Amino acid sequence: MNKLSPTSPAYISELVSQFNGIVKPADANASLPSKRAEVKISTLGQLLSSIAPQQLNQSKSNHDIDDSDLPDLIKTILKQIRKLQEQLREQQQRLQAIMANQSLTADERKTQLLQVQAAISTLHTGLSAAMKTLHKTMSDQKLSKEQLATVASLLSK
Repeated sequence: MNKLSPTSPAYISELVSQFNGIVKPADANASLPSKRAEVKISTLGQLLSSIAPQQLNQSKSNHDIDDSDLPDLIKTILKQIRKLQEQLREQQQRLQAIMANQSLTADERKTQLLQVQAAISTLHTGLSAAMKTLHKTMSDQKLSKEQLATVASLLSK
C-alpha cells in the first residue's frame, strides 16, 4: 500500500471515505438545553482543522527560501533541512512529553523512549547528510558571497 502524507488531498479523501457512515449528523429532533447549546466537533473535523494550519505554516515557512536568488537545487535542499529540523523538534517535544507522563509504567516509558530516540537518531543522520549535500552543492555551484550570506541567513531561521 502506498503511504500518503497526512496533508495530501488523497489522504484526506481516503480518511473521509473511512469515516463515511461512522460520523453521523446530529439528530434534528433532539432537544437542546434552553440556555446553553453544546457544540461538538467530529473526529474528522478535528483532524482537518489540525492539518490546515500545518499546511499554511509550511508554505509560509519556506516563502523566504522561494523568494531568494539561490539556485533551485539549493532551495530544495534548504527546504529539506527545515523539514528535518521541524521533525526533530517534534520528536524532542514527544520525548519530553513521555518523560513527563506519570501514567506510563516503566516498561511503557522505556519502550516509547527507545522509539523516539531511534527516530531522533535517524533524523540527525538525515540532517547531517542534507547539510553535507548542501555544502557540496554550494561548492559546486560557486555561489557569490551574497548568496552564501543568504544561505547562512536562511539556515539560521
